[in-house]
Amino acid sequence: MFPKKFVLTGNGIYVIEVKNWSGAIRVSNDGKSWIQHKNDKTSGHATIEYDLKHDNVLDKLKLRANLLRNHLIRKDVCLPSKVFHSYVVFMNDRVSLPDDIASLKEVILPERYNQFLESFQFTYLSTLRDAIIPGFVSGQLSYSTMECARTVLKSIGTWDVIQLNGGKQLVGDFKSGSQIAPNRKETEKLQFVHQRNTITATLWAILGYTPQVSVSMLQRGGTGWLWNASNGTINIPYNMSITFRMAGDEMDSQIPANDIDYIQISI
Repeated sequence: MFPKKFVLTGNGIYVIEVKNWSGAIRVSNDGKSWIQHKNDKTSGHATIEYDLKHDNVLDKLKLRANLLRNHLIRKDVCLPSKVFHSYVVFMNDRVSLPDDIASLKEVILPERYNQFLESFQFTYLSTLRDAIIPGFVSGQLSYSTMECARTVLKSIGTWDVIQLNGGKQLVGDFKSGSQIAPNRKETEKLQFVHQRNTITATLWAILGYTPQVSVSMLQRGGTGWLWNASNGTINIPYNMSITFRMAGDEMDSQIPANDIDYIQISI
């Protein structure tokens, strides 16, 4: 999963996660999760205490930074890992962090927020220095490297979203196949229409036919009052699987077409 917020400067690429959490935060025993302990008041003024379990924010952020670096490398912008900096910024004064989290340089506490923002400001002298001193001497990214990185970063789109029957959503990259290969610039959504009638399914089975799923490729920006403009419709077997790389996963997943309501396509 690419990071939601990143800043490109001469010092590198800063991958930033902003949290408005409140309550006491602690690290789980296995270190894989951060546990948020909260106290909320009900309408009857009673206090409810509960824990929320989150993925280890820094580990997840570093994974996203590495995904971003790999994406840049695939686009021929090769940057060393040392120029990628991960930070999680806590904005809420009512958050309490233990020393093992608060002491990390990648963690920005509310009282350090303004100082953190000021660190991105460049003076006239620093700008002049960067223009005169070569990047291999100063350690700064060159203007040409920054421009190449900026071009690639601007091209990064949003994630594809699969809406499953029952309401669950999967976020990641849809992989086009031999039977479903929409033009992303023209297609905004793949709408799946199923034959879920038991009687119809039984008749299909008796006749020896495999039930089909109808997939409509809806035009990007083609939403109308009564219907959506379509780039065409195809039929696929109900037991066909859709290849999908879920955000953060290193392997592709196979999602049964019969479980899908629609796929929202990013550019």
